[in-house]
Order: sequence, then C-alpha cells, then structure tokens
Amino acid sequence: MGKRLTLFRYAGLAQPFDEHLAMRERLQVLAQNRIVQPVLSTSQPLQAPWAVGLFNKLPILQRIPARIVGVGVRPEHVKSPVAAPTA
Repeated sequence: MGKRLTLFRYAGLAQPFDEHLAMRERLQVLAQNRIVQPVLSTSQPLQAPWAVGLFNKLPILQRIPARIVGVGVRPEHVKSPVAAPTA
C-alpha cells in the first residue's frame, strides 16, 4: 500500500503550489483588465494587435500561446520517493 500524504508532509509541498497559483491568478487578472474588459466595453470595431496578425502569417508561432495555456509558464515536475522510476 502507498504512503499516505499527511498534513505535515503536505505543508512542504504547499508553498511552491501556492506560488504558482498566485502567479496564475495575477496573469488572469492582468488578462481580464487589459484584454477582456476593454473589448467588452467598446462598441467600436476592433482591430487585432500586430502579434495576432503575425501568428496568422507564421502558423508555427501558434504553438507558443497554446503551450503557455496547456503546460504553463513553469511546468510542474513531480519529485517523490513514492513515484521513483523503475529500472
């Protein structure tokens, strides 16, 4: 049977998780305030930023935002004696 994750052991794991969560929330607030709110509050026709046009002209660049959304800026790496690799 696997080891149980006690509250004491969890406390050592919580700090990096909390830092990532705080960074993710800051990015969400930034996106809301700088992108979503201005777009929703205008009745004028919108023009895409130059970077969006660049993504359309060079499709390989579309991987960048997709990776940031899918994997994140700082991907997680599990280091656990329970999940040790088998040889």
